[in-house]
Amino acid sequence: MSLVSLFCFSIAFLIVLSCFRRGADIFSPARVFGFVWAIAIGLTDLKLSRLQHPWENYAWICLMIGVLSFLLGILMVNIIIFRCPRYSVNQIRTIVYFKDISSTVLFRFILIFFILYSVVYLIEWNKYGTLPLFASYPDRARSEIPIFGIHLLIGGMPIILFLIIEYFIIVPSQIKKKLLLAVLFLIVLLSYFFLLNRFYYVLFFIVTLVFAYYTSRYIRFKNVLFAFILLVSLLAFLQYFRETRYVENFLYVVSGMKYSKTYAALTGPYMYIVMNLENFARAVVRLENFTYGYFSFDFFMALTGLKHWLSGYFGLQERVFLVSGYNTFPFFWDFYYDFGLIGLMLLSCLLGMMSSILHLYMRFKPSIVSIALYSMMLFVIIFSFFTNALTSLNFVFNFGLLFFSQKLIQKKNVHSSKVHDSIVYASNSSR
Repeated sequence: MSLVSLFCFSIAFLIVLSCFRRGADIFSPARVFGFVWAIAIGLTDLKLSRLQHPWENYAWICLMIGVLSFLLGILMVNIIIFRCPRYSVNQIRTIVYFKDISSTVLFRFILIFFILYSVVYLIEWNKYGTLPLFASYPDRARSEIPIFGIHLLIGGMPIILFLIIEYFIIVPSQIKKKLLLAVLFLIVLLSYFFLLNRFYYVLFFIVTLVFAYYTSRYIRFKNVLFAFILLVSLLAFLQYFRETRYVENFLYVVSGMKYSKTYAALTGPYMYIVMNLENFARAVVRLENFTYGYFSFDFFMALTGLKHWLSGYFGLQERVFLVSGYNTFPFFWDFYYDFGLIGLMLLSCLLGMMSSILHLYMRFKPSIVSIALYSMMLFVIIFSFFTNALTSLNFVFNFGLLFFSQKLIQKKNVHSSKVHDSIVYASNSSR
């Protein structure tokens, strides 16, 4: 094991230990980002695949600029408002518990969006003639079936599932409605499975987990472990259809792994983590031309219809200098591709500031709106080693949909101010 890997794994271990401190916020942005990137860099420097290569110093400099700039953005926001009082996790749970929501509006919103989801699903199914799971070439079918524009409603699947879980967590009784919602939950969960898209299952899992952590006391280690095992099993089954099913240890062979075939099952998780960083390290030392905002604001380009026109006119390539079938990059690759070192530094820092602002906004003014928004931001942080979700039109649509739904169902309750005042009084008295 290299010194870099040992150092990174030690940092990850210390971050885990810090979570056991009483009152620790285990989902704070610096803690989550630090853990994710310590693991990613540590695994990458093990160099267990022949597709990996030694890095040039410039690649290391660019990588660390991106990581440290994000952490600097978090630090800057915390320094500016260091003395401002904030609620503990337990206090947030108490405040949000007493904040009323319109269960009727929430229920109707779920039903309306489920109907829209179903209609678009049937339209795309009818247009393509089959579903990706049953197609001759599942992976190709997965990319061909979506109809631009209306497919965003299919991509809203994680929000439908999240809202149903939210109804179960926050709304008491209402057994008949909950039974109906449970049926709708299963329909959406299974129907989306036929599309062979794993990404938004993970989005639903993370947003729901974080929301439940800050709004209830349901989160226990055994519950999280069970849900995690179920999620991993589902994703592995999806991967079975998306990759070749006929060559034993296919991924192990094409990845040129240096360890025994006995551990071939570890190849997928390892390569999906490390090759993002490898692609970045290879590309930054070869890139000569920049795209000045095209990739950093991809969602805007797609929304306005400029994306494919600009790509064709200027001959822009989204993924460059690849040496394998792994074609993803970490979140700050878009910043570097667009603006070089300046963009890498400033935009990474800005994203770190944004994550810290959303986190502290939740700690200052707890509500289902602030918690839901931070839950989405935490997804961006967790998958920062793999992609920049904020550049995706589908993710931005989900972000906006979640914000709109939470604003719609939240209503002020006179008890909230009383609970707010009592908690502040109790906190001041204990000092």
